[in-house]
Amino acid sequence: MPSDIKRVEVSVLVVDDDEQIRKCMPRLFYKLPVRLRCARDAADALAQVEAEPPDLLISDLHMPGMDGLTLLEQVRARWPKIRTVLSTSDGHALARAKARGIFAMLKLDAGQAFPALVADVLAQRRP
Repeated sequence: MPSDIKRVEVSVLVVDDDEQIRKCMPRLFYKLPVRLRCARDAADALAQVEAEPPDLLISDLHMPGMDGLTLLEQVRARWPKIRTVLSTSDGHALARAKARGIFAMLKLDAGQAFPALVADVLAQRRP
């Protein structure tokens, strides 16, 4: 690729307290044009967002300290351009997230949903 052509990438931050989930994220995103970062909890995520806001933030629901819904609400309030998604295995949380205006998906479907999420973020950048 010529050096004067910039590769279009989506910056993605995944927040999950489960180390195994964080370790498998590169495999789920490997074919997509993303620059992936991971955070272990909401405090770590907020620090990373403050330093370098991602295009897309995907958070688990159940974490020590601040839960994922609260994290996503805070991020949306402070950084409204960041696309936020709740990823959970708690089916009841999907309805709670929807009631709060937050997009949510089941963790089991996440790998299949990631390409569409990345495509949506890229499409929003087009004039």
